[in-house]
Amino acid sequence: MRITANWEQAMGAVQQLQVAIRSDTQQVIAETVALGERVAKQAAPKDTSNLARSIFSDAQPLMGVVQVPGGAGSAQIGQAATQEFGRGANKKMPPPESLRGWAGRHGFDLSKNGGKGVLFVLARSIGRKGYAGTGYMQAALDAMRNALPRFVEEAARRIEQRGERP
Repeated sequence: MRITANWEQAMGAVQQLQVAIRSDTQQVIAETVALGERVAKQAAPKDTSNLARSIFSDAQPLMGVVQVPGGAGSAQIGQAATQEFGRGANKKMPPPESLRGWAGRHGFDLSKNGGKGVLFVLARSIGRKGYAGTGYMQAALDAMRNALPRFVEEAARRIEQRGERP
């Protein structure tokens, strides 16, 4: 008994399958990261909406990302991480002046002594008590993980309906 394999034919079939599923794979990635971006923007804190406006997604052929732009250590990344994970209690208080914009937008009276006392009390409270993060990027990740099987099933149905098989 003799068994032979036609590797050339097999490789041709694999290549046909790769071509058939490439666009569907790209569509799955694009749908997944678009969902992640949408959920992250909806879940991000809304004080000025600057953080939500800075979130973007990028879908590449075999990779997709949802992110807040900025390099490691940048102020924007620092703010994004603090909003995501929160700030622990009993930490060094933030600079009081960094809270001026937030305090003004939230009705704190900053007219006495330039608001220094109010800003100091706010900063001290944040240092002592910390605050909970919003988990806006975790919400995006959870939504993407939950939706991915559905997106893959839809892509598989599209491929099957087109009858693209090696």
